[in-house]
Amino acid sequence: MQTLKLREFMGKLYKENRYKRRPLRAIIELTYKCNHRCLHCYNSMDKNKSELSTKEILSVLDQLIGMGTVRVTFTGGEIFTRPDIMDIVFYSRSKGFQVTLMTNGSLITEEIADKLISRGINRFEVSFPGATKATFEETTQTEGSFERIISVTKMLRRKGIRPCIKTCITKINLREVSKIMDLARELNVPFKYSPFVIPRLDLGQEPVHFSVDPEEFLDIRKMLKGLRNKNERKSSFPKKRKSKHKQGKPGFWEKECIFGCMAGHTAIFINPYGEMKVCLMLPEPSYDLRKGSVKEGWGKMKEFVDRIKPPQDWQCVSCEYHDWCSWCPGRGYLNTGNIFGCPDYFKEMAKRKRERYEKNIKARTSL
Repeated sequence: MQTLKLREFMGKLYKENRYKRRPLRAIIELTYKCNHRCLHCYNSMDKNKSELSTKEILSVLDQLIGMGTVRVTFTGGEIFTRPDIMDIVFYSRSKGFQVTLMTNGSLITEEIADKLISRGINRFEVSFPGATKATFEETTQTEGSFERIISVTKMLRRKGIRPCIKTCITKINLREVSKIMDLARELNVPFKYSPFVIPRLDLGQEPVHFSVDPEEFLDIRKMLKGLRNKNERKSSFPKKRKSKHKQGKPGFWEKECIFGCMAGHTAIFINPYGEMKVCLMLPEPSYDLRKGSVKEGWGKMKEFVDRIKPPQDWQCVSCEYHDWCSWCPGRGYLNTGNIFGCPDYFKEMAKRKRERYEKNIKARTSL
């Protein structure tokens, strides 16, 4: 009998179930509270709303089991600011869920780590905004956060856990990204990065001020690719995806669904207030789980994803850079206030990507 690795098994499972519309994964924001004040953070807490109680969260987990969900990701805010976090995580494991914890890592003690590991929790994703104390703490606005998170990461490694450190590339840490990658290699942990600083969920644009110039990001990406190919173990970093830029490939507007991600197909998104969303970046549709069931809410999300169609004059259709664009409905909404809006930053990034690609092709054919 052929044995599949967990990643291969889950990939196959998602692929097989995408069109069966089973919510294999649930991404649950447990809180918007956080002990850090990161300058580029997109979360916005509504003090007029109450977060789900322990009992309510456990009820949601019970319903997810009945829906066929196999993986739960808990995120925030900072999930370890909730006093009931261990109860929630332990209950999830008792129900058989694969659990991923997205955290800044600062509140994980050795005792907490031992308890989590004893219950089979081994997937941690830790925010890591800098390779030096100055850059790190300029971003988190929290004194002592750099040494604390370095210490926690090393502690988890000693216990056999390989937490993934994740970096959002900003104007603050731009010159340190390669050093963060070096640190990940030194610690033998996975490293992920993203160039996209998104507005706050209340449409506040302050975080976007920290976005790097598209040209600078593409230079960084090229440099990181070179370092990875030269130095990194393949097991430490995600495999590179095959290029999508092939002649004749249909654009996202030609597909039956404008959501090219898990939304409405294999993933459920729930915010701290018990509101199920088709995507955590979109305010609507919203289904109140305190007044209904997960099953009914999932039906509403699928219905929206199937029904929503772009306007006839949608500018993406005629845009010459559409095949290179990282647009999605959530990014469109947060950056423009319109789900079908065209954020200037994404268009400029797409333009620069295509120019570089064409320049490389021209250089190769001239040899």
